[in-house]
Amino acid sequence: LTPLRPGPLSCPRRMARPSTSRSARAGSSKTSAPRSNVHTWLFFWSVALMTFSIIQLRYPPAGGAVGGGGGAGSGGVVPFRQVSSAESMFNPEETVGHGDYSERLSKLSFEIFSAPKPFVGEDKDNNERAIKSWLRLHPKPKVTLLGWETGFDEVSKEFGINIEKRVDKNFLGVPLFNSMLMRANSSKELITIIINGDILLFDDFIQTMRKVVSNFRDFLVVGARYDIDKLPTDLSDDDPHYTKKIREHVLNTGTLHTYGGMDVWAWNTDGPRLFDPIMPHFIFGRGKYDNWLTHETIAAGRRQVVDVSETCLTVHVKHDYHLVGSKRRLMGQFWSEGKKSKFELFINIYLSLHVGTYTNQMGNVLFAPWKLSLCLEPSGMCLLKRKRPGICNCEFSSFVGATQTDPVVKNGSRVIRCGMISVETKDDFSIPVLPPAGSTEPPPFGLPL
Repeated sequence: LTPLRPGPLSCPRRMARPSTSRSARAGSSKTSAPRSNVHTWLFFWSVALMTFSIIQLRYPPAGGAVGGGGGAGSGGVVPFRQVSSAESMFNPEETVGHGDYSERLSKLSFEIFSAPKPFVGEDKDNNERAIKSWLRLHPKPKVTLLGWETGFDEVSKEFGINIEKRVDKNFLGVPLFNSMLMRANSSKELITIIINGDILLFDDFIQTMRKVVSNFRDFLVVGARYDIDKLPTDLSDDDPHYTKKIREHVLNTGTLHTYGGMDVWAWNTDGPRLFDPIMPHFIFGRGKYDNWLTHETIAAGRRQVVDVSETCLTVHVKHDYHLVGSKRRLMGQFWSEGKKSKFELFINIYLSLHVGTYTNQMGNVLFAPWKLSLCLEPSGMCLLKRKRPGICNCEFSSFVGATQTDPVVKNGSRVIRCGMISVETKDDFSIPVLPPAGSTEPPPFGLPL
């Protein structure tokens, strides 16, 4: 054997390399193991904290604060709270009669009452078009004509609708609104409706009523109409898209009649009386009875009054305000002269100012404490509570194409005006009508006053 010589040898060096490599690998495994454990524990605690937070937010503790201790006053974090659909977010005194009444939807039924003009000439076309729109609604309402005018019998047979002749009239044959209201209030259906004879309704009326019925125990629904100059000339009743095309035409060209006159009222028949005073003998179609009815119902406080002008498309095709029939020709163009020159309007103003608490056009749709508005909720409608009803006549201007009260600036003034309201006083409208002392002018009216 060759004896080993001192000095470095290649074999010992080659044998040392594996030893060095193993020690390096051992050191590497010892440092990577703690690092992996740290990552695992960090991930575990992150998931645990996230899960704990979600549980706390979803199911807050009975004490009402997350993190132990008190609520907001003691530094605790107040959790988010889910509000159920049946839970009210208003003060109790503001929500009397408001809640979840959706069980009544299974009993939903309607009866429409109207006192249209005689079915003659242009009025015949307007009246029949309106009746057809009512009968297209689902569920189909009962329709009752109030009074007895030319064409009522033929229309009743053609469309299968009822006639109630027992309606009081003035000596010119114009129905009295208090008598119409009494007949409508005797309906056996859940919802009774009074509507002008030439107003068109669409399915959004039923959807609106479903929303109101499911949210209020006792209510009165009011709405402003859309005025249009004419309907599309290329549209027929049997067009499968009839309703859609009319709606688009109205929304693009119509003007919302935002205050003053109203043309539709709807209320539940199983509730308390609408108002306290005995309703005066208002002459139908001569003004003031609509605002008086709405105002006195709001003042009585037994029913929630809801403005549905935005969600319910009620359409009126413009026409001249003539009175048909030889016995009425003495009235001429009813709206062509002042308030004091037409005795029927004079009487209605007098009655509105001397019975109840109505003054100066209170009781228009803007005074309704509740409002249904279009929104992106699943139902398409949101129920809003007006904090100061009637405060601004411009309220609708930013939500519809055009209104009668769009803001205007006159003659470079810095004052923005949103329409005008009528101003009447008891001193201006008194009965009997006598000329001022010392005047040589004859009385404006004769025996009727």
